[in-house]
Amino acid sequence: MSSSISQAFKGLNLGRAESVSEHENVYEVSYQYLSNVRGFQDVNSFHNCLVALINLDKYHKAFQLIQKVGEDVHSSFVVEKAYIYYKLGKTKLLEELYAGQIDQLDSNSIGARALKHIVAQNHYKEGASVPALKLYQELIGSNKEIDSTLDLSCNESAIISQSNFMGHEVSQSADLLSSSSISSSSSSYDLLFNQSLIQLSQNNFEGALSLLSKAESECLEQNVDSDAEDLMLEVTPIRLTVAYVNQILDNDEVAKDILFSLKLETINDPMIKLIVANNYYSVNGTGEQEILLERELNYQKNLHTLQNKLTKPQYQSIIKNHFILSYNSSTLSTSSSYFKPAFLQNWVELYGGEYTPYVYKVLTKLRISSSELEEDASSKEKVVYKFVTEQLKTPSSSDVGTTIGALFILFHLNHKAHKYDHSISILEKLCIGGEFTELKTYKPAFSGILIKIYETLNLSNKLTSFLSYLTENFRSSDFKDINYYNFAKIIGFKLISIDEESAKGIFQKLLNENSNDKLIKSVLSGDDSFELDTIKNLTSSATKTVEELLKVEIEDLIRQPANDVSTSRPSAAKTKPKAAIDKVAKVKRAKFSSKKIYKDEFDPTGLDKERWLPMKLRSYYKPSKKDKKKNAGGHQGVVEHSSTPTPSSSGNSSKKKKKGKK
Repeated sequence: MSSSISQAFKGLNLGRAESVSEHENVYEVSYQYLSNVRGFQDVNSFHNCLVALINLDKYHKAFQLIQKVGEDVHSSFVVEKAYIYYKLGKTKLLEELYAGQIDQLDSNSIGARALKHIVAQNHYKEGASVPALKLYQELIGSNKEIDSTLDLSCNESAIISQSNFMGHEVSQSADLLSSSSISSSSSSYDLLFNQSLIQLSQNNFEGALSLLSKAESECLEQNVDSDAEDLMLEVTPIRLTVAYVNQILDNDEVAKDILFSLKLETINDPMIKLIVANNYYSVNGTGEQEILLERELNYQKNLHTLQNKLTKPQYQSIIKNHFILSYNSSTLSTSSSYFKPAFLQNWVELYGGEYTPYVYKVLTKLRISSSELEEDASSKEKVVYKFVTEQLKTPSSSDVGTTIGALFILFHLNHKAHKYDHSISILEKLCIGGEFTELKTYKPAFSGILIKIYETLNLSNKLTSFLSYLTENFRSSDFKDINYYNFAKIIGFKLISIDEESAKGIFQKLLNENSNDKLIKSVLSGDDSFELDTIKNLTSSATKTVEELLKVEIEDLIRQPANDVSTSRPSAAKTKPKAAIDKVAKVKRAKFSSKKIYKDEFDPTGLDKERWLPMKLRSYYKPSKKDKKKNAGGHQGVVEHSSTPTPSSSGNSSKKKKKGKK
């Protein structure tokens, strides 16, 4: 048996394996030889198994095989192991492998560059744009025709666009590959597509649409000989983004038509298929069929299938959509796997400061429906306040997320009902009184909410007192944490108009922490000549330029309807919540209608001379048919009735009526 397996193994040719069946054959023969003949101690057969499983997309099986063999067998296959860790989302193992191996490899060898590519892609998937861009700086700076210049540029632009969307401060430095260094002849639709995303992240919608149009033309031209399915797979992301831009610009009909045409196409990629369906229903509306829509989108199954393909921001968006749809359709239960401690802990680690699952956990636990949340705010506010007070009486570090989620619901309901007493009571105890120590780290966030409530209710004395309290705390604080630094900066600017000296004291301390903050430098020095952003960056191409606005005459603006004059940026959502009615005013109507026509001159000779007489005494009076009949004595055959009433019987009136039975 072992001799036949050995012969079969020697006859394998890994380089010629292309089809699925050939890779499966390579794996079966190599695994039999590795396990039965060599006892998991053969390097070549292990490598064959690993490569075959990667080609078959069986990464879990490959990971199990790595664990079965000894370190001396798998230690030389660094790139293969890194790729498997990346595909399975095992970031910790990948980082440990990279830290342990990168110094041992030649910095510009193919193995070292491949390892950097994998780690950079993992950073991109996790949403860590800064370290991903740093690795591509190294790859671009040391590239000696090893990697494709076009591929490096595509990857760089993808990272920059993601970083802009997530609000990370990264810039394209001088040693990075710029798009200008790529010739137009070597340009690809992938690069044009990623550059359009950069324009979109900078709110340059016109520039984004222009690049997307070029990318689509390039894609159709380069894939003219491809199969219909392959062509759709390439062109769909471009058209999907065109629809998204139109949706942002409130061109819903255009977006709907594009998405509907894509929805009808046969798309085999489950990730693209999910995004197309998701965006189509976001612009078309869900109607009354939330349950049917939830079944069609099937978020739970798709999230499980695509969890290793979705980037961190994509995964977060789809999870939120899943929560909204299942909550509105009343299919979200308290026993949901999304409310288990393991998922909630992982969520907080991935998305610090994001408590969406906890909010829905509390809503489900208290059995508050979506309609009650909007229409019955006053009564439900009492239920949530009671729950919050019970949570704060029995603090637990493991249940802080639930308390925060309940507080967010309470603030929302107070805002809907325009009653902030409960919110103010809790926030003042937390932010000023020093109570609820388990929420101490969230004090800056809650302080911002309290300030907003004070401003909404115009409680100027309380606001001034609270800002003074925060100023005293800042004197004994450090600002190592960027969020706390930004919070102190905001408070400083709020104080400028109230207490300029205290504001400057805060700014001076912040400047000691970060001497490169140009805005604070300008405030302290009184110099307003620091570098400001250009008009081009401040205004998107979707709005009118300054020259166009100056050309418009005042008379033209007066004659135009209000809708034509507005140049405000369009919002992504078409429907907006109605403003609360503060007072009821009586509608005043004009004394005369707009259609009233007035004569220029008054002519007294045209007045009726008999106008003072009663109508029947005027010479031109013509009696109606009814009046003529009355004057003639009525119609023929009429019987004149006596005007005196007929006396009623006295006997009937004196009779007592019988009382009816009850």
